[in-house]
Amino acid sequence: MILFFIILGSFLLYAKSKYFNQELRKIHAFASQSKWLTRILGYVLLTFSTYHLVELFDLATGLVVSFFTTTMIMSLMVLALSLHKNFIYVFASTALIALLLDFGLPNFL
Repeated sequence: MILFFIILGSFLLYAKSKYFNQELRKIHAFASQSKWLTRILGYVLLTFSTYHLVELFDLATGLVVSFFTTTMIMSLMVLALSLHKNFIYVFASTALIALLLDFGLPNFL
């Protein structure tokens, strides 16, 4: 769930950027119309995930893991979404796989 919140929060913050992929006009239009809502929701999700990582790994390690994970996801998002429109599906499926793994799908296998 932590990875899903980081991915969703990063996506919301990137969606309101002027460098967001213009082929995804509906998402960009929604994020541009409600900038404050998008910004607040993105930062709340990132803060929530950082809080849970700090709770899980203690203070120093949780902050380092949160910083590393957020930086990795944001950089991959910028690279993947700027290449082609179809990469949104790759990004969404990766987020879904991360969510399923976070809920403990391997425990069922």
